[in-house]
Amino acid sequence: MIFSWNKNCPLSDPDVVSNNTDGNTYDCMKGIVDLNGFRGPNKVNKDIIKFGANGVIANGKGDGCLFKTSKNKCLISPPNDYKPATKEECIAMANSGYGNNKNYCGESTDYWAGAVRACGGKSKMASKNDLSELGFQIYGTKYNLSGYNQLNPNLSSQVLKEYALKLNLVVRSNKNVPYYINLFSPEEYSDLYYNGFTFATTYTTFGGAYPRSASNSQVLCVSD
Repeated sequence: MIFSWNKNCPLSDPDVVSNNTDGNTYDCMKGIVDLNGFRGPNKVNKDIIKFGANGVIANGKGDGCLFKTSKNKCLISPPNDYKPATKEECIAMANSGYGNNKNYCGESTDYWAGAVRACGGKSKMASKNDLSELGFQIYGTKYNLSGYNQLNPNLSSQVLKEYALKLNLVVRSNKNVPYYINLFSPEEYSDLYYNGFTFATTYTTFGGAYPRSASNSQVLCVSD
């Protein structure tokens, strides 16, 4: 029996919704259960039962690669624990080679800096180009790289949830946006903002200015 917790999923977040198309379970925890121990046949849906575990071994190769870019970069879940950084921690990170600008360390609760730390540095975060490729994968030719655009991509919630499941991410929802995924990029905008991405059913955002103090974004990292 193996269970894993999605590091992008806070312990308490009212905006998190189910990524599973049947809507019965949250995608914060995944598991694999062998019903009969050492006996065979060790086949999925026979004696092996998966609970939302499509991404536990993400691509069937066991290397954790959730998405491979055209340059053969593997996007993975954060290898380190993800939690917001304090101003002091943000400055210490900049002094220790994480690549962030210490002049932008102004927030007492900095989720962007926490994402940098979770990946092991800015250079280990999925870049804007990487996330753009992911956008084209999700939306096809409808995806637009011109900022706040593509207000009606007509993406079904089921498709967004399926991609979230494959990418080990969680889908959020609020009264303004039915279903969305916010992602960090490694680009800082100021001491208050970073350049982020949104993949949603009703719109997309390419490199928008998002608050560093907001907790509703997630991060994909690049494997070594």
